[in-house]
Amino acid sequence: MPGGHHPFYGFPKVDDFGSLRSLRLVDVDIKDEVVVSLLASCPHLQRLCIRASWATENVRVVDPLPNLKVLEISGCPRIRNLEISVMSLVSCTYIGKLITFPFNEIPNVSELTLGGNFAWSLIYEPKKHSSYSVRLVKLALNINFPAADYLLRNDLPQLCSLKHLELNVMSPICQNLHIFTWLIKASPLLNEFRIKIYFLLCYFFKQNLVPHSQETVGIPPVFPELESYRCCHKNLKAFKMSGYVGCPRDDNFTLRLLEIAPLVETVTIDTESEYYEQKPWVYPRESGCIKGWDHKCICSRQGTGASTRIEAKERAEQLKFRFPPKMVLIIT
Repeated sequence: MPGGHHPFYGFPKVDDFGSLRSLRLVDVDIKDEVVVSLLASCPHLQRLCIRASWATENVRVVDPLPNLKVLEISGCPRIRNLEISVMSLVSCTYIGKLITFPFNEIPNVSELTLGGNFAWSLIYEPKKHSSYSVRLVKLALNINFPAADYLLRNDLPQLCSLKHLELNVMSPICQNLHIFTWLIKASPLLNEFRIKIYFLLCYFFKQNLVPHSQETVGIPPVFPELESYRCCHKNLKAFKMSGYVGCPRDDNFTLRLLEIAPLVETVTIDTESEYYEQKPWVYPRESGCIKGWDHKCICSRQGTGASTRIEAKERAEQLKFRFPPKMVLIIT
C-alpha cells in the first residue's frame, strides 16, 4: 500500500460466513465496500472490531443487523465519516479523530469507550453528546495530555445514568488531574470510578498542551478555580487508581476525590508503572529529553514519584493515615 503501511487485505468471498458471530480485524486494511458486503452477508454477527485500518474512510454500520451487540472502530487514521444505526447494539468503542457524531441512532447502547479528540469533546462540548450520554451506564475515556487549563465550568457532560467510569490518562507527572473530579459531579449515580495513569517524561506547553487546537473543539481559555468545587457524592463506593507512583499529583487527586465522595468504602491503589524503569529524576528540569526536539518542556523532576515500586507502596501506606477511619485501602 502507498505510504509504507501494511498492504490491503484481500478478504475472501463472504458467502460462506453466514454463521460468523465474531470478527476482529487488527492491522488489516479493509476497504469500505468490503465492510458493507461483510455485514450484509453475516446476519448472525455479534461482535465486530476494525482497528488500525488505513483503508477505512467512510464506515456504515446500519440495520438490519439484528444480532450485533459489540462494535469497535479505533485507530483508523483516514476515517472521515462513521454512521451507526443499529437497534441491537449495546457496547460501542470509537477511538480516533473528531468526526460527525455517529451515536445518535443507537438507542440501546449503554457502554461506550471513547479516545482521542472525541473523548475530549465529550468533556468540553457536552451538548453535542447529550442525545446518547444520558443513557450510558458504563463509560471509558482514553485521554492524552489532560488540559486542566481549559474547562467549560457551567456545562458539564450529562451522565445521569452512569454507574461505572474508567479513565485511561497519559500524563506528565506534574500535570494536575483535578479536572476529572467534575465528571463525578456530572454522574450522580456513579458507583465505581477507576483511573489508570500512564507516565509521560516530557510536558509540552501552550499549543502542545492538548492533543488538538482550540479551534478544533472550540475550547475557551478559562482558568477555573477547581479547588473551590464542593459537593457530597452519595453513591460512589469504590475507587481504584492504577499507575500510582506516590507523587504529589497522585496523592492530591486521591484526597480530593475522597473530599467530594466521602461515602467511598474501598480504595484500591495499584503501584505497577513503567515510571520506575524510566528514572525521570536523573534528568535536568529544563531539557529536551529527546534529541532534536525544539519544544520547551519540563521533565518530571517536578513532583517526583517513588524510585521503586516498594517505595511507592510505602507512600501509599502513609497516605492511608489521611483517609477516613472506616475506609478500606488495598495496595498492590
